[in-house]
Amino acid sequence: PFRAVLSYTFTGIPTGRYTASCWAMGGGGDKSLSIVAKDFSGTTSLSTKIVNTGWQVWKEYSIPGIPVQGNQCTICIIIESSDGTWGNFDDIKFYREDNQ
Repeated sequence: PFRAVLSYTFTGIPTGRYTASCWAMGGGGDKSLSIVAKDFSGTTSLSTKIVNTGWQVWKEYSIPGIPVQGNQCTICIIIESSDGTWGNFDDIKFYREDNQ
């Protein structure tokens, strides 16, 4: 069993609404798997659960409308898993929404 956190903090970004997204696939059976946005406005965080359903069964997961203030946001993928589970992530994005 293991727990892992993959994260990146964006700094110096303008106030606005952003979307975080990633593509994922894997064997399933994870205790908990999610993409999380935090540190964007006080102590608030937003998350979306990721559910892996098999080899080469890619699905996109996203958190739209992240209200960034204070010029920063941290995006994380948080994994809590059992022995023998596996998965892949690709095309992780964080971008400002056009309808500002």
